[in-house]
Amino acid sequence: MIRRLPIRQVVEMTGLEESEIRYYESVFREFLQFTEMGLGRNEFTEDHVSILSRIKELVNKRGFTVEEVRRELKTSIKF
Repeated sequence: MIRRLPIRQVVEMTGLEESEIRYYESVFREFLQFTEMGLGRNEFTEDHVSILSRIKELVNKRGFTVEEVRRELKTSIKF
């Protein structure tokens, strides 16, 4: 069974603000799919948390641009 996490918990787990999560949802939509599991905009999986944490690391610690993050995620995430 897939564990569903509310956005408040994702904020705590990633250290991102809700507005940052929403921004990353829109910019990196192809990596944060919700439709398959019937998840709503306020429910996430542990996979989503992992991807959001990776995005945060690439942007904040390594200074990657959106396109650089997208390229990195394409090579590291298996769909």
